[in-house]
Amino acid sequence: MFAPYRETEVFRTSEQGIYINALYEPPSLNHLLGTDKNGMDVFTRLMYGGRISLMIGFLVVIIEIAAGVIIGGVAGYFGKWIDSLLMRLVDIMSCIPAIPVYIILDSLMEYYKWDSLFRIYMLCALLGLLSGPSVARMVRGQI
Repeated sequence: MFAPYRETEVFRTSEQGIYINALYEPPSLNHLLGTDKNGMDVFTRLMYGGRISLMIGFLVVIIEIAAGVIIGGVAGYFGKWIDSLLMRLVDIMSCIPAIPVYIILDSLMEYYKWDSLFRIYMLCALLGLLSGPSVARMVRGQI
């Protein structure tokens, strides 16, 4: 009927039947990184957890490049007083300390109880805008 019960197995039931969760299984073909204390596949959990990190990284880089290319391109193409004005704005943005701004924004979002997904997008936008001036300087120099 069933395989012999081991200490590392936990029975759980659902509408489809009875399942056995193997706790702390070593890596195998079924579980590439083994299982954890709940009998869940560690590799799958890492993949689901990495989605947020990858989304934040890609979104920040896209915002950073877009802002930098637009500001640097306009400054380099038009020159004269537009270049001076935009480069002074870039200098001001470069002087803003990032970590206190992140802390202040996070405390405001916590106070107003904003949605967690909206928080992630706001922090991505802030990260992208605060790191965009370096790209703007490079683009302006190339143009």
